[in-house]
This record gives sequence, C-alpha cells and structure tokens, in this order.
Amino acid sequence: MISVIKIGGSLFELPDLAERLAELLSNVDGHKIIIPGGGKLTDVIRHWDHTHNLGEEVSHQLALQTLSINAHLLTSFSDSYQLTNSLEQVVLHQIWNANKTPVLDPCCVTLNDPSLPQHWDNTSDSISAWVTHQLPNARLILAKSVDLPDVITNFEELASQGLVDGCFSNYAKAIEQIEWCNLRSKPIQLTSMH
Repeated sequence: MISVIKIGGSLFELPDLAERLAELLSNVDGHKIIIPGGGKLTDVIRHWDHTHNLGEEVSHQLALQTLSINAHLLTSFSDSYQLTNSLEQVVLHQIWNANKTPVLDPCCVTLNDPSLPQHWDNTSDSISAWVTHQLPNARLILAKSVDLPDVITNFEELASQGLVDGCFSNYAKAIEQIEWCNLRSKPIQLTSMH
C-alpha cells in the first residue's frame, strides 16, 4: 500500500519536526510519499492578497509556491528523502527503488491541472487527497497539530471547524482509507477517519 502523508503547515513551527516525521514514517508500513502544507509562508500570501487584492487565482499560484519551499525544507531533513515534481516517477517506483522517500513538490504537480480549483478553499489538504486519488491502492494520512474530534459525521463538518479545507470532501470521498495523526502528541497515533 502507498501512504500519502500530508504534513500540516503549522507543524513547521516544531523545532523537532524532523525527528517527529521520522518517527511517523517508521510507524507506517509500505511505500510513502510526503506532501508539505504551507503554514506561515502561505499566511503571508493570504495577507498580501488582502492588502493588494491579488485575486484568488494569483494568490493560489503564489501559495502553491510556498508548498514548494516547504518541500525543499523537508527534503533537507534527511538523505533518505528525495524531492520530486513528478507523480509518474513515484508510480514507476523510480524513487522507492533507490530506497528514498519522495517528498512531492505540489506546485509542480498541480499548477496546471484544470481539475483543481485555484482559490483559498483548495489547500494542501485537498491537494493531498487529490494526489492520493491519482495513485493505485493509496491511503491518506493527515498529520496535523490537533487531535481529531471524537465525533465526526462527515468531511464537511471537519471543514466547518477549520480542520481541513473547503474542497477536501470533493476528493476525500473517493479514498477508501484516511487516517489522522496529531504529530504534536506523544506517542504518535493514527486514527481512522472512515
């Protein structure tokens, strides 16, 4: 099974993110792909959009570039990670055959895909779900800074609480296995979302 692991942007504030990510990866069997969130870098773009009225399409393209920066940062954590801008490389096992864990640059993979809306309701959560849906036999793990609420009736409810973005349910409904992980907690535990 392929595990697509989305690292929430707020986690980039953790001084020990490299160690926590390594621990999470060691608890996940099979092939893995890491996808970064945007965090404070993306918040800067939101501020610029508000200040300069950039518009959602321009803002979204700039926000995707912050994900690229964070992908480079994650790759710097370990020689066992390899930056990739190609899902094809992943599917063909070129990176896994080199015993590397791919860190996907979402900017390169999604920027020109017309099926992905370019607005603030489509963030790295939705992009990660979209990527998961593109891969055979894949599950999605959302690494966040908070616990999953005890009672969740649907993905729209998660979005209304600000825990995922507004487009997440569009892609998540097609994924058989989605798990949640509060990467700030110890020990790290995965919770099934459905």
